[in-house]
Amino acid sequence: MKNEIAEAIKELAGLALMPFIIGKVESVDGRTCTVNPVDGGAAIENVRLNAYTDGNKGIVITPKKDSFVIVGMLDEVDAMVLMSDEVEIIEAIIANTSFKMSDGEMLFNGGGNGGLIIVANLVDKMNAIESKLNDVINTLKTVTIPLAPSGTYPLATDFGDMTVLSETSTSDIENEDIKH
Repeated sequence: MKNEIAEAIKELAGLALMPFIIGKVESVDGRTCTVNPVDGGAAIENVRLNAYTDGNKGIVITPKKDSFVIVGMLDEVDAMVLMSDEVEIIEAIIANTSFKMSDGEMLFNGGGNGGLIIVANLVDKMNAIESKLNDVINTLKTVTIPLAPSGTYPLATDFGDMTVLSETSTSDIENEDIKH
């Protein structure tokens, strides 16, 4: 009797518990999927992968085909994937910013700017270039060009004020807020 009263109060207050179904993903189509309940019930079609199925916004976690999911029934017809044991793609779109992750790949804003640099490799490459440029500057400071008939012309007058470059350090170019 006590449980019946509690359930009646929840239902009157709009707090009825959402029924959950465990199922296996049969297919995925955009922002919806079809799920076959493990209890042998009828397939549930057009199961939402997020709250908004039209357009591109929000967070979408796309389950892999044949993965197990927990589906929450919003009403007798509408359902939503709440959890998945295997994920194919995670996508987040906030205004003009997007992130998409799948096996072996992460894309920020469509990936049009290419891959992220590997900071240690870039620092090594920049330091090698800086070292060679410093060698050229130091050599040019010591070169004297023989001129006929008046004598010589020292390049130090042209390059004497040029200072050598300091080596690049990781902290000069690294954004520690984003790591890969």
